[in-house]
Amino acid sequence: MAQAYGSLAHPVALDPFQQLVAVHWTSRLLAFTVLLKKLHGTHLAEHCAPPTASGPDQFSQWPSYLSETEYRYANPEGRTFLRAYLISARDGSGTEVDAADISISGMPDLGSATHVSYGSWQWRSEGNGAIGEIEPDRFPGAWWQQPEGDPQGLTVSGHADRPFLLGTSASFACNGQAFTAGPVCYAGGSPELDFNFADYSSTLVDFSPFALDLSGVTVVHKDKAYRVIARQILQATQEQPPLGTIPQQPGVLWVLCERSKGGRSDSMTPMTGGSLP
Repeated sequence: MAQAYGSLAHPVALDPFQQLVAVHWTSRLLAFTVLLKKLHGTHLAEHCAPPTASGPDQFSQWPSYLSETEYRYANPEGRTFLRAYLISARDGSGTEVDAADISISGMPDLGSATHVSYGSWQWRSEGNGAIGEIEPDRFPGAWWQQPEGDPQGLTVSGHADRPFLLGTSASFACNGQAFTAGPVCYAGGSPELDFNFADYSSTLVDFSPFALDLSGVTVVHKDKAYRVIARQILQATQEQPPLGTIPQQPGVLWVLCERSKGGRSDSMTPMTGGSLP
């Protein structure tokens, strides 16, 4: 059987005084990860009169609703990516690259592009102020939606059950509970404690998805250009959250890129195949 040479176990003799014990290969594949977060505003409990009911049930009725949302990148130092890796094996393992050595252009704009306003009593919300004034992990939650596509051949590092899927798009969405009826004025014992409550569904559903087009993304590392060919997500299992808790973690988007033909940053055509030899 043929054996690999150029290692400590099988050195290659260059001449009687020199041996080749290591060969450095330039990876054709690079992966980077992306974190997003959601900010939202809440329309707080509103006074009402005259009360027509008493004793709202906090597990099926709620006094505040979502007013607006925005999505933002949540990566450190204002970057559009979290970490980057040069891939060296089919299991997605490789070497982390210093963020200072990576340049990523063409990532979608967020912020105002993702801003959505909602009508009264559409979505149950927990919070205490206008958009940007509260923590982004209050209810409703938000997360990466599962992408579709054929398996590319590699898996996310450390996750053999999460193959990269061919494609250049990803979607991030809110995940929450819808109101099922209009508000009812509930008595609180005195006029200043009379508030509107409305029935809501216990089922968690996605809403307000935002599609990120990654087809125009270019990654440059040491003057080598890479283009997106596949993606996958890692995130927690969707669960019904207890009141006042985070519904689920947003998860992490993994983006797989292939080095462009010619290898240099002025070449924008990916090589064919997109897999390790």
